[in-house]
Amino acid sequence: MADYAGALQAALVAHLVADAPLAALIGGRVVDEPGQVALPYLQIASLDGAADDTDLTTGATVQVGLVIRT
Repeated sequence: MADYAGALQAALVAHLVADAPLAALIGGRVVDEPGQVALPYLQIASLDGAADDTDLTTGATVQVGLVIRT
């Protein structure tokens, strides 16, 4: 999971920021850590993965936790 968690998170952030209806609601504020972010925002709270390899492929099942603060 660690090998591609960063790439998965970056792709998820890019997709969420590019979503026009979501951007209209939260102003494009998609974060990993809330810090000093103006409300409302969406936080990617967790990416939990488990290996799901077969004899011929490498894969994982990933559960994403999102938090929306308003």
